[in-house]
Amino acid sequence: MNLIKQHYEKFILGFLLLSFIGALAYLLNIVHSTDSDSSSDSVEDVKKLSITRENRPYRMQSESQEGMFDVASFKIDWQGRAGKGLIGYGKPGLMVPMKALRCRDCKKIIPWAQLRSGEIKCPFADCGQELTDPKDPEDFEKKLVNRDSDGDGLPDRFEMRCGLDAGNSNDANQDKDGDKYSNWFEYYCGSNLDDAKSVPSLDKLLFLSRTRPVQLPIELRDVVTRNPRDKNTYEIQVVINRQQVTMMYNSGKINLNGVKYRFVDAIKREKSIQGTSSSLRADDSTVYIMPEGSNDPKDRIEMRSGQKVFDRSTYTADLRDVRTPKRKIRIPLENSSATRNYMVVGDVFEIKGDGENPEIGKFKVKGIHEKSVDLEYTSGTGKTQNVTLDLINKENQLYQRLYTAYGTNNSGNNQETMNPEPQQAPRSRSRGRRN
Repeated sequence: MNLIKQHYEKFILGFLLLSFIGALAYLLNIVHSTDSDSSSDSVEDVKKLSITRENRPYRMQSESQEGMFDVASFKIDWQGRAGKGLIGYGKPGLMVPMKALRCRDCKKIIPWAQLRSGEIKCPFADCGQELTDPKDPEDFEKKLVNRDSDGDGLPDRFEMRCGLDAGNSNDANQDKDGDKYSNWFEYYCGSNLDDAKSVPSLDKLLFLSRTRPVQLPIELRDVVTRNPRDKNTYEIQVVINRQQVTMMYNSGKINLNGVKYRFVDAIKREKSIQGTSSSLRADDSTVYIMPEGSNDPKDRIEMRSGQKVFDRSTYTADLRDVRTPKRKIRIPLENSSATRNYMVVGDVFEIKGDGENPEIGKFKVKGIHEKSVDLEYTSGTGKTQNVTLDLINKENQLYQRLYTAYGTNNSGNNQETMNPEPQQAPRSRSRGRRN
């Protein structure tokens, strides 16, 4: 019985082994036959592929293997697509959003980049019509974002988001959260007009109302000479700090505000003045000075007879606080109780916050230019940053908005005008002369 059982098990194992070998042989045969068919049909497939590529409605200008990945060679053949009525880049029927125009003659769609890159004409061969330069299109998205229906300086989107009326221009000067800053000013400064604790930083309270070149304490009175052709004979009569001084052109050096200047040119002229009974001759000369050691033409300063002299390479600045916009910020003078109402480079001053902002900000004037001023701002927390203020005057639309920006109560001791002209000190009269 055991012997029969052993023979049966050997038979089963042998049968399984033979089945495995047969299955393995069958699989190898399938693989071999597939490789043979693939190699025999590869040439035909390549031909079919090339034919399919040739019949595409668009093609690359260069199909060589070397230029296949060359960006410069990847150009759409618009002539091949002209009769297909297809638009857009990529495969036929795939619409890709793009800026485009329509030719007024052939009515085909032309990509914007096609016109802006070269000749302004229709790129299709059956048209080629000269087109008008389309210029740059209007940015409708930006226009929509900045739309201001009531003209109060607050965009419609901002007003709707903050619960204001986009059709009411009066709400710009209102104070929604009661922090003493107007709705427009908080929008301008980036603070939250729904939170009384969110107020503009102190550097946002300043604005630049005027810059002007530094006036030098000198005035040209006359140029006296017996030989107008020889400048070395010129006697230049000037008034420095109300004292009359006569200097020779070839040897004179002037000390003004701690800076030494030298004469670099002089032109002797006279003009006639009609008197009551006869015409008189008056000096109309021009003298040029320059800081000693400088040869830069930009540092050249002109002096005309009887006129003020300005150093246009150096400026002073009038800074104001929106809380008191008619008053200039004043700088205390050293060793004196007096103050001056203009800034020069190096001046340091402080302004204080109010309401929910009790900090004190410290400012230092780093540079003054013709239409801007550079400040170094140190906040109450000790953080320092550079701030640039651009010129804002009556010709700027921002002027009136800033003028009324400080909440609904724009009070203050505002005796000064916004842009006062410098007043010339009256000349003293001789005591022996009667009027």
